[in-house]
Amino acid sequence: MSRPAIPPADRLILSLVKYGGSAPLTKIRANFYGRLTRAMLNKVLLELDDLIEVEKTRAPGSKRPITNIVLTWKGEVAARVLKPGFRRKRITLAELKAEVAARQEEQNPWACQIQKDAEHRREFDRQKAAGWTWRPPKPAKAPAAPPRETAETGSGDTTTAPAPLPEQRQQLTPAPPADDFARDFLNMQRDLAAIHEPARGFDNRPKPADVAETNRLLELFRKTDFAGRLLPNNMVEYGGEGRIISLRQWEKERLGQSQ
Repeated sequence: MSRPAIPPADRLILSLVKYGGSAPLTKIRANFYGRLTRAMLNKVLLELDDLIEVEKTRAPGSKRPITNIVLTWKGEVAARVLKPGFRRKRITLAELKAEVAARQEEQNPWACQIQKDAEHRREFDRQKAAGWTWRPPKPAKAPAAPPRETAETGSGDTTTAPAPLPEQRQQLTPAPPADDFARDFLNMQRDLAAIHEPARGFDNRPKPADVAETNRLLELFRKTDFAGRLLPNNMVEYGGEGRIISLRQWEKERLGQSQ
């Protein structure tokens, strides 16, 4: 007694089970021993309907276009009837897109990055079609090396001066300023140069309000007959003891005595 023939639809599903749920049409034809005609294939595809999906893709190695047949989740259920415990290794493209869209709605970082990359690609294609051409950035120029010290010989040639000895190098290093403000200011300029920022300056000129106040006190001193002698640095030598005070202090004492 001969074995009953397997229906073409079941044979197609078993062929997909053999390859993990997805296989090119060429491999499926081989499982039909060359008896899968185009008319039979179209009939099987209509019979299986939503159990399988036909996709146009490319071969992994040669990248040539091929026709791939993939089991859907409904086809996986049908395959378990023929092969209990079967699990697909690959889902259909439509299911994959739906899964990615669901993950994007959940704000999954991986899925959102796919959407951003696709938008970036579309924008790049649009600019390229408009005539934009990408040009690589120019390499940054290396800073010029400082000129090396040379010493002239008797014959007119120039030779490189010998490097200073460690003790000489220590003597050539400038000593740090004794003033705290000057030292901090110098350190600040070095830090700015290290991050390629311009040097910062400071203005020690007197403010206009201070100049006006000094001029007022000088005018008052010249008009009054109060004892005192004006010094070159706008200080006042006041009293018989030779006290040296500021113009502002002189005005306070003058007002105190005039009252």
